[in-house]
Amino acid sequence: MEFLWDVSLSRYRAKENFIAYMYSTINNLGESMKMMTFLALFMSFSVMAQPVQNRANLEAEAKKLSLQMKILVDRNVDRLDERDLTQLVRSLERSKDILLGQRPGPGPGPIPPIPAPRYTCDRASASEYQQTFIKVKNFAYSSSGLDMSSAAATNFAQDWSTRYSCADADQFISIFGRLKNFAYSTSGLDMSAAASIDYAQQGVNSLCENYNFEAEYKNLYNFAYSTSGLDLSAAAAKDYARQRVEPQMFQCRPFNF
Repeated sequence: MEFLWDVSLSRYRAKENFIAYMYSTINNLGESMKMMTFLALFMSFSVMAQPVQNRANLEAEAKKLSLQMKILVDRNVDRLDERDLTQLVRSLERSKDILLGQRPGPGPGPIPPIPAPRYTCDRASASEYQQTFIKVKNFAYSSSGLDMSSAAATNFAQDWSTRYSCADADQFISIFGRLKNFAYSTSGLDMSAAASIDYAQQGVNSLCENYNFEAEYKNLYNFAYSTSGLDLSAAAAKDYARQRVEPQMFQCRPFNF
């Protein structure tokens, strides 16, 4: 950086010396010619000075942004979830590499827009946090949800709010219910109520929502169980369908952490 500044400064001084020389050269010209010449020189000097002015403006802007970043990091870093913390660290590491002269190469395409930070629910506004807490606690207490005691449901809602965004509540409840119904249904995994709850809890953070696993499982089971298909026992057909479907079911991150 210092080398580039020295080069720019040397060029700037050379241009000043050139202008002084031209001033003495045209001193013997007529008044109208002097005026036209000075005007041309002034316009040339303004154009030549722009790179120096632009650099000074960029340096001032860089210093201002670094101070703003320091303030914002101190104020908000503890409110970010793991996804946004990872993204922030990568951005700061890239900036540090640039300042050290280790400039990273350009990416494969345009930089995508940075999504808005996803604060964990316990860091949200009081009203949003309270509404979401009640919703999650009711879900945990309900027999159609986790079927917990009131105390256990309270503990679950407290823990949930430190891991998820408030905006995740409806999606979380929907995914959980879908998995629980699939596990409990006789056309699905045919598990007990307790086992279906455990199954849903284990898969809620990795389910691929766009995958129609219910229909796929049913088709695979019918093929495996049918005498015109694999002619397996019911238990073996269930295992066959499950082994084919679950690797595709659980390979996503619906909540981005």
